[in-house]
Amino acid sequence: EIPIEALSHEFLSSLTLMPDNTLLVGSLCGVNIYDDKSDCFTAWCSTSQPALRSDFVHCLLVKDGLIYVGTESGGVARLVPRQLILQTSVHSAAPGSLSPNPVNAIYVEPNGTLWVGTVEGGLNRRNKGEKEFTHLTTANSNLTHNSVSTLAADGQGRLWIGTWGGGICLLDMKAPHAITRLDLPEDYARLTHFIRA
Repeated sequence: EIPIEALSHEFLSSLTLMPDNTLLVGSLCGVNIYDDKSDCFTAWCSTSQPALRSDFVHCLLVKDGLIYVGTESGGVARLVPRQLILQTSVHSAAPGSLSPNPVNAIYVEPNGTLWVGTVEGGLNRRNKGEKEFTHLTTANSNLTHNSVSTLAADGQGRLWIGTWGGGICLLDMKAPHAITRLDLPEDYARLTHFIRA
């Protein structure tokens, strides 16, 4: 266990809550799970069972009881907490693998389609039940920058894409190759060129 005072000195990258309100904190040292009864954290990292492939956690997402962890060099980990089943998607020589770069953003559609934003690797999309990712980059789509730093969906079936250097893009999740840039007046465009979270 890690006392709460010790955790405050680490680089913290993300926060999310489990359905039971358990707090998960992403950091340079893995995922830290807060127990409010003991006021301490338990670490889930590369030495845990099941093990993360990378302790540098960029982003966390909890969806339908599953925990998704985006890491610097270990791709995306998906954990089924009760059964401790861990599935990891990483880059390999296969063309349909995850982009070879750090994972900055994750979104899962209600139908299970997984979206992954990477640093300089663009936007990755994988349908539920499939093993291969489709890659959307500046080379094959209207994505404005290959560093995708944040993803957010709205109630109209659109995915908002924040980039680090290319502003904000938007796509219809039913037609994912139709990416458009959000056109803003120059004063606002300048302020939204670099989006982090």
